[in-house]
Amino acid sequence: GLDTSGSMNEEGRLQTATRGLDPFLKEVTPPVLLGLLVFSDEIRQLAPIKSGNQARLRGLIRDLPADGGSSGGVANAGGQARSATGT
Repeated sequence: GLDTSGSMNEEGRLQTATRGLDPFLKEVTPPVLLGLLVFSDEIRQLAPIKSGNQARLRGLIRDLPADGGSSGGVANAGGQARSATGT
């Protein structure tokens, strides 16, 4: 999951986090499954977990605004990466 709460505007935190994801998304290849959840005052699924959606995820992440409150402690709720073999 990616925190998009208003506090992520401080010191460019969201920009730093999204910049860090870009190289990962460029390197990962199928059969790895990827999806994207974001959270602030609520959790939203922006992209379901599937294979081959790296370009879409990069576009979604690039356009994310930091707004809303904080849900505190839900960072591990999603945004999972796993291989198609389940490992």
